[in-house]
Amino acid sequence: NNFEVSLHYETLATFAKKHHLFRKSDINDKIIETCRATLSDEIKRFEQTYFKIHSICSHGDKRNRVLDVPNHVIVNQGLKAKRRILFETYDSNILSEFDAYISDSSVYSDFEWKHAGSPYKIIDKQKQTICLLTHPIHWNQSFLKNIRMLFAIYLDNR
Repeated sequence: NNFEVSLHYETLATFAKKHHLFRKSDINDKIIETCRATLSDEIKRFEQTYFKIHSICSHGDKRNRVLDVPNHVIVNQGLKAKRRILFETYDSNILSEFDAYISDSSVYSDFEWKHAGSPYKIIDKQKQTICLLTHPIHWNQSFLKNIRMLFAIYLDNR
């Protein structure tokens, strides 16, 4: 039983979209606190509906790349203590355990491997501990789905 079900959240990106925020300078302490409270409520609702979780994982929405601010900036020790969360996947003490972190990407990033490069390159470099994040939706696309996704991204970022 060595697995953990985690809440995948994009609270800051959702807030930024709702309030039409596009610049890093738009994100201030009040917004961080508001998003932190929202995430706390989301964790509470998740646990009331399903079961207790011990970890959370930030999702990297396109808006986060536009802002150059990741969702996990809203997570601090206070939130983790309040909700009894052991870790956020992007905590530096977690990521430092890996020799390489790799993620696939979608159509708006040309389906390229992000961060450390392709898994093949990393294996060739004989890295021992690899964190590989994949998204099934990125591996089962058609031309029409890609066009729809690009159009949705365009509308989302106007």
